[in-house]
Amino acid sequence: MLAAFKEYTIAVKGLSEKTIERHIENLDYYLNIYLIEYEQATPINSTESAGNFLSNFFVEKNLASSSASLKQCGSSLKKLYQFLYEAGEISKTDLAEVNEFIKLDVQEGVEYLD
Repeated sequence: MLAAFKEYTIAVKGLSEKTIERHIENLDYYLNIYLIEYEQATPINSTESAGNFLSNFFVEKNLASSSASLKQCGSSLKKLYQFLYEAGEISKTDLAEVNEFIKLDVQEGVEYLD
């Protein structure tokens, strides 16, 4: 999934290599540590996981978490779910729902960190 996401961000979004690598690093942590190990879910079948990850797991388990890194991770998750929507893997309703979870839980995480 990350390889396809990387191709998408290069071809469709035109992001720089540095930006793409930051997104890949954030998404690797979300997909391979949080979703697989803790949620035992996929990003396609659990839109609430993105919010739970940001407001709870990321701020409590990531020793290097800061308001800036939390916001960057939220941005990475929004791009992932936009990619999944454009690939036909999630519905427009799911995309709107996950974006709302991300927005609210980034705010909650920032408040917790501050």
